[in-house]
Amino acid sequence: MQTRKAIKLPSGASCVIRKLCGMDFLNSKEIPQVFGEPSKESKSADAAAVERGVAISRLALTRACSPLTMPDKRRLKIVEKELDELKPGEIAVEEMSDEDANAIITGVLELTNMTREAATTIAPFPEKQEATGGSSPAGEDLRADPGSGVANAAG
Repeated sequence: MQTRKAIKLPSGASCVIRKLCGMDFLNSKEIPQVFGEPSKESKSADAAAVERGVAISRLALTRACSPLTMPDKRRLKIVEKELDELKPGEIAVEEMSDEDANAIITGVLELTNMTREAATTIAPFPEKQEATGGSSPAGEDLRADPGSGVANAAG
């Protein structure tokens, strides 16, 4: 299983991304919703889902991405700071191009298996359906003959 990957960004910069781990979520106090569908009951549930998505995107950018190596060989660490607080060698999340940010976030989510496709593969099985026909499930028509150990038709 791959846990790291070097990627080239649309801007020409490059970086190494890694999958998110449990400690990333614990440190951020953001627990992903793995099972179930988002609630469609209220707009507040939708707003909460958007907030979770933003938080996970910020985790991908700030915790699961190495400093960016720019085309001019400068290295910039992605941070969550105000512009006037940035130090040399740092870039704020808000300063990044949307294309570069999306490439990093998408790559991290794919490595972490947090895509829509992965969610459908880990969804729980549907509830057991009630039997509707008169026929018995496969194999119930056969019973073992106690004397011979051979299965015979039940009768």
